[in-house]
Amino acid sequence: MSFDFWFRAGLVILGLMVLAFTFLISRRTKKEPNYLALFRLGIVFLVVGAAGEILSFFFGEIGLDSFLVIGIIYITVGLARRETWKKQNM
Repeated sequence: MSFDFWFRAGLVILGLMVLAFTFLISRRTKKEPNYLALFRLGIVFLVVGAAGEILSFFFGEIGLDSFLVIGIIYITVGLARRETWKKQNM
């Protein structure tokens, strides 16, 4: 088996371990996410993704397309829970 296979298998195992760890930690604390922070983070990701798209138009593929998609998702989730913004910032 090649190094590439073991490297990808290790990344999958590491990802599953991190997922299991965060699930166990989140079961202990029942804290609501900060949706305003998600919205702000979404704006940052959207700007980085848009800049990557513009740069890839001029210089070829850069690979920042996922930032654009993640930014749109974060903005959508943050805006969907906009009513909790005032409660969380007080």
